[in-house]
Amino acid sequence: MTSTFSLRALETAIVDLLGHDWEFVPTEPSRATGSIRHRDGKHVGFLVTVEPHGNVTIQTGASGPLAVLQTTSPAQDVDRIANTVVDAIHGSLRTVPVELNDQLPFETLLAVYHRASDLLVEHNEQVLPRHVEGTVRAALDEGTLAEHGAPVSAAFDTTEQDDGYVWLADETHVVLADGTRQTVNLGRSGLCRSLLVDHALEHEVGDDDVLTVTFSPPSLRIA
Repeated sequence: MTSTFSLRALETAIVDLLGHDWEFVPTEPSRATGSIRHRDGKHVGFLVTVEPHGNVTIQTGASGPLAVLQTTSPAQDVDRIANTVVDAIHGSLRTVPVELNDQLPFETLLAVYHRASDLLVEHNEQVLPRHVEGTVRAALDEGTLAEHGAPVSAAFDTTEQDDGYVWLADETHVVLADGTRQTVNLGRSGLCRSLLVDHALEHEVGDDDVLTVTFSPPSLRIA
């Protein structure tokens, strides 16, 4: 028997998987369709629709559906459908916009490689504050947020690894809206930690460096 679940539940699961620089916007007047989009405005948008019979459709632009997903049990399907939706989005975004093949000259391939590397560094700089803010919020309990307000900044010391110094996410120094300071652990894995490692290695930070991330407006400062 086919069952339905709420778009809101699916929205939360999808954004949790995609990361804090993505958002899900309901499409009016329908409460069963929403747009998944990247906050930097450079990604193509994706429409997710929960059909009346319970199936979920994901598509981008005017093209045919990327996937039509069948649902059976609301209690079990939300996480499974969310993972499948995210896989479809990632697969679509990994499509190379121009044809790259072994017929291109070495110099052209090298130029593409360096330009793509530069763009990736720029992208990581732009999205890092959002990822830190979202991960810090998730690490704080609701009571702390209600009493002291939202986080306004986070600071990171360094720790040494085999490939150099990286930002120490295990002891993140957070300042909340009322000036309260807390130290939180951002977890052992995840995209935020990976971005922090990449940022530290790119800037070749040392033992005494400190990264301060502010959230409104978003900024990064190494001192």
